[in-house]
Amino acid sequence: MIIILNCIDINSHFHYDQGMYVCICNNLTSKKIEKAMDSGVSDTKKIYSYYNCSPKCGKCISYMEDLINNKTSISSSNN
Repeated sequence: MIIILNCIDINSHFHYDQGMYVCICNNLTSKKIEKAMDSGVSDTKKIYSYYNCSPKCGKCISYMEDLINNKTSISSSNN
Protein backbone atom coordinates (compact mmCIF):
# COMPACT_ATOMS: atom_id res chain seq x y z
CA MET A 1 0.00 0.00 0.00
CA ILE A 2 1.33 3.40 -0.94
CA ILE A 3 0.31 6.36 1.17
CA ILE A 4 0.65 9.77 -0.39
CA LEU A 5 0.74 12.71 1.94
CA ASN A 6 -0.32 16.08 0.71
CA CYS A 7 2.23 18.47 2.15
CA ILE A 8 1.24 22.10 2.45
CA ASP A 9 2.87 25.14 3.86
CA ILE A 10 0.80 25.72 6.99
CA ASN A 11 1.84 29.35 7.25
CA SER A 12 0.45 30.15 3.81
CA HIS A 13 -3.03 28.84 4.67
CA PHE A 14 -3.54 29.74 8.31
CA HIS A 15 -3.10 33.11 9.93
CA TYR A 16 -2.39 32.47 13.59
CA ASP A 17 -1.80 36.16 14.21
CA GLN A 18 -5.54 36.74 13.69
CA GLY A 19 -6.40 34.76 16.80
CA MET A 20 -9.03 32.14 17.40
CA TYR A 21 -12.56 32.61 16.07
CA VAL A 22 -14.94 33.38 18.91
CA CYS A 23 -18.01 34.47 16.93
CA ILE A 24 -18.22 32.86 13.52
CA CYS A 25 -21.52 34.59 12.71
CA ASN A 26 -19.85 38.02 12.92
CA ASN A 27 -16.25 37.08 12.09
CA LEU A 28 -15.00 38.11 15.55
CA THR A 29 -11.67 36.67 16.65
CA SER A 30 -9.94 36.76 20.00
CA LYS A 31 -7.56 39.37 18.57
CA LYS A 32 -10.47 41.60 17.54
CA ILE A 33 -11.97 41.27 21.00
CA GLU A 34 -8.61 42.19 22.58
CA LYS A 35 -8.39 45.21 20.27
CA ALA A 36 -11.84 46.40 21.34
CA MET A 37 -10.92 45.90 24.99
CA ASP A 38 -7.67 47.81 24.52
CA SER A 39 -9.84 50.68 23.21
CA GLY A 40 -11.79 50.70 26.48
CA VAL A 41 -14.67 48.34 25.70
CA SER A 42 -15.33 46.02 28.64
CA ASP A 43 -18.78 44.55 27.98
CA THR A 44 -19.92 41.84 25.57
CA LYS A 45 -22.74 43.93 24.09
CA LYS A 46 -20.40 46.85 23.57
CA ILE A 47 -17.89 44.66 21.73
CA TYR A 48 -20.60 43.84 19.20
CA SER A 49 -21.42 47.55 18.95
CA TYR A 50 -17.72 48.36 18.49
CA TYR A 51 -17.74 46.20 15.37
CA ASN A 52 -21.22 47.39 14.31
CA CYS A 53 -22.84 43.98 14.62
CA SER A 54 -25.07 42.05 17.00
CA PRO A 55 -25.19 38.47 18.32
CA LYS A 56 -26.86 36.05 15.93
CA CYS A 57 -26.98 32.50 17.35
CA GLY A 58 -25.60 33.48 20.78
CA LYS A 59 -23.27 30.49 21.18
CA CYS A 60 -20.25 32.77 21.54
CA ILE A 61 -21.53 35.00 24.34
CA SER A 62 -20.42 32.87 27.30
CA TYR A 63 -16.95 32.35 25.84
CA MET A 64 -16.63 36.05 25.03
CA GLU A 65 -17.61 36.88 28.62
CA ASP A 66 -14.90 34.49 29.84
CA LEU A 67 -12.32 36.25 27.65
CA ILE A 68 -13.38 39.63 29.02
CA ASN A 69 -13.32 38.41 32.64
CA ASN A 70 -9.89 36.83 32.20
CA LYS A 71 -8.41 39.93 30.61
CA THR A 72 -9.89 42.27 33.21
CA SER A 73 -8.73 40.06 36.09
CA ILE A 74 -5.20 39.91 34.64
CA SER A 75 -5.19 43.67 34.15
CA SER A 76 -6.37 44.36 37.69
CA SER A 77 -3.81 41.96 39.19
CA ASN A 78 -1.01 43.73 37.33
CA ASN A 79 -1.96 47.11 38.82
